[in-house]
Amino acid sequence: MGISDTRRAPPPISYDEAMTLPNSVLRLFNLFQKKNVRRFCRSECISQSHLFEIIVACETGQLPWLHKLRYRYFVPPHLEPTAKDREAMLTDDLKVGDTIPDYLRRMTRIFDERRYLVGHIFYSADLSNWHLLYFDQRDLSTRNNHWAGGSHVHVVNWLTVRRDAKVVWEEFNAGKPHMSGLHVRCKRGV
Repeated sequence: MGISDTRRAPPPISYDEAMTLPNSVLRLFNLFQKKNVRRFCRSECISQSHLFEIIVACETGQLPWLHKLRYRYFVPPHLEPTAKDREAMLTDDLKVGDTIPDYLRRMTRIFDERRYLVGHIFYSADLSNWHLLYFDQRDLSTRNNHWAGGSHVHVVNWLTVRRDAKVVWEEFNAGKPHMSGLHVRCKRGV
């Protein structure tokens, strides 16, 4: 991951002990069995403010994990404006009641079909313990959400996939937006 650090992941604690921690993300990060991660994702809810607190704590060295952030913006290729579309935008003199041109229809579809993907990876210096939390604007939406549980983030970590943190992070950065991960409910605020 390119960063040298001596911080180590915390020692394992029980599921019951982890559930007493005050921060929802910290509870998730302190689970050391895949079945407990699945259990957490089914029953718990991650708070956006808790995620922010963990990011700040990691960035300031208060927690044993390092943190990296990546944004990915995807517009389906068939919706990208062409040179002809751009020219038409400058020269068309549309009036109320005119037929809507194809380029304008495509542009309005961009807002429905684009994807703004955000990923946060938290990892120990030796990469033995890592967690990738990722989401897009549709995942966080409370209406018309693709997941029955509503607003959520995706969780992939060292327990849920048998792949190296570097490989998972490279896949995310390469724009592979269809990574599989567990869903955990997410809410705004505390």
